[in-house]
Amino acid sequence: MIEREYRNHTPIWWYTGPYFIYSMLNCGLRQMDVDIILKMGFFIRHLHNHISQLHREQQGSMPTNFEVFRGQ
Repeated sequence: MIEREYRNHTPIWWYTGPYFIYSMLNCGLRQMDVDIILKMGFFIRHLHNHISQLHREQQGSMPTNFEVFRGQ
């Protein structure tokens, strides 16, 4: 399924959706599992590029200073 459908959605959609990608990637990063990180490298790169693109697009529309709240 993923091979046929991957390009139909953004990497953020795949990462935040109800799929194994989030749990697999986070597990690999938490445990510093090089095998998982290398296997997920294409996705990590695609996710990073997409986030960078969104940041560039939205950067101009944000005020210079803004408040950030952190919940616990």
